[in-house]
Amino acid sequence: MQDRKCVALYDVVIILLLTIASVAFIIVRASDNTSDLQIEVRKDGQTVYTAHLNDVDKAYKIQVDEEYGIELLIEQDGVSVLRSNCSDKICVNTGKISRSGQTIVCLPARVAVEIKPNIINDNDVLDGVVQ
Repeated sequence: MQDRKCVALYDVVIILLLTIASVAFIIVRASDNTSDLQIEVRKDGQTVYTAHLNDVDKAYKIQVDEEYGIELLIEQDGVSVLRSNCSDKICVNTGKISRSGQTIVCLPARVAVEIKPNIINDNDVLDGVVQ
């Protein structure tokens, strides 16, 4: 006689819960709204430029650093480094960033470009700020 193992009710419930959680996670990630994000550019730790992605009507370029010739392309769906005179070109090779928390860094020029959520508006109140 052969041992037959059947799927228990608990196994089905666990599989169903994991499937629902996975689908919910995918939906939340897919609905990442770029209209409530801002770009923050820092040079030597100081903010030198900010822009809200929902205010971008058409793509434009900005010069961030004269010494290393860092030029950013700001578009409706994100930001990228077009060119840099640094030796490793990691900042250029990073490509376009478009989600909250993504960062482009050029270490030789001490420049960081970050996408952040636009948390300050008329309806929001900050509980605290950690630096």
